[in-house]
Parts: sequence; structure tokens; C-alpha cells
Amino acid sequence: MFPVVIGLLPNLPVMVRRVEALAAPQGLAMALAVVVTEAILMVSLVSVLLAAAGLLGQHALRLLGLLLLPVGGVAAWFMWQHQVVIGVGTVLALLSTDHDLSRELLDAPLLAWVLGAGLLPTWLWWRLAPPSWWRGPDRVVLLLRWLVWLLVSALLMASASALLSRIAAPARPDGAPRAASPGGIAAHAYLPTNWLSSVAAVTAQAW
Repeated sequence: MFPVVIGLLPNLPVMVRRVEALAAPQGLAMALAVVVTEAILMVSLVSVLLAAAGLLGQHALRLLGLLLLPVGGVAAWFMWQHQVVIGVGTVLALLSTDHDLSRELLDAPLLAWVLGAGLLPTWLWWRLAPPSWWRGPDRVVLLLRWLVWLLVSALLMASASALLSRIAAPARPDGAPRAASPGGIAAHAYLPTNWLSSVAAVTAQAW
């Protein structure tokens, strides 16, 4: 359920806009095929992250939820309400010391959204995160379940990426690299890959 919550639901408005943008040059059927494949790619990628964290135990799962859910909720708000794509420039703007801009952005609807779409799912994830596999009596079975989940998710992600490379035309969102692959375009357009890669880029520049 949580791979869908993290990888699909916050991206639904973006996917609708992607279908509208791709339908004119490619046709509705091809646009839907591209966006559905992109959705599968995002959900499977989140599933890989969760399975990898599950192998590291309950604390890793909880930390991953604390990272993805609140930040993803805030990022989804800006993508929906302000029609922006989260990139390096967006991250730098949020880290700036422009207090007037910060007051304009931090309004009551945003705070209500963060509470309902960020903090509440985070609290549920904290409560529902399964215990570490090595703490149960059937530790071998639990370990195998995590490994199978990771393998199936990785295969699904690789298959979706390969299919996307075959069917997607190079429809690049604003700011995407000129020679971006279809998988790179999806990573740039959707949560959580866009803000994760942007934060990583800003951190690398700071170092």
C-alpha cells in the first residue's frame, strides 16, 4: 500500500498534465501508455527503497518514512498549487533567507495539507512499520519475504524502464537535460525522485 501512497498518489495531477501534454503530438493511447509505464516505474522504485530499508530493520523503515512522507507531502503541494517541477532551483529557493517569500508560501492551506497528507501518513507509517525480520521466530521466512519483495520490485522497475525507453518519445519537461532518457524525464517529473536527486545535487555542490 505504501509504495502506491508514496509513488503514485502525490503524482496524480502531474500524470494528468503529462497525458494532456503528450496526447497532442503522440495521440491519447500512446500518452496513456507512457504515463502508466511511468507510474509503474515510480511505484516500483519506491517499493525497492522500502524493501531495501526492510532488510536493514524497523528503524531503517521508520527513518525512510520520515524522509519520504512529510517532504513528499510538501513537494506535492508546490507541484499541484504552483505548477512547478521540483528541481535544484526550487531546493535552493526554499533554503534561501528570503523571509518575505517564506511567509507568502507558509499559509494556512499549506499547513493543513502538510498535516493531513504529510504528518498523518508519517504517524501511521511509524505505527505500522513491521518489526525487524531477525526479531521474529520465523526469521528465515521473513528474510526471504523481504528478499523476494526486493527482487520482484527491482525486476518490475527494470522492466518498466526498458519498456519506457521503447515507447516514450523524448517529451522533455522544462529544465530537463537536453539528452535526457525517458527514465530520466520521469525521474525529473515525479516525486520522490525529483526532490531526492535535487537535494543530492545541492548537497554535492555545497561540498
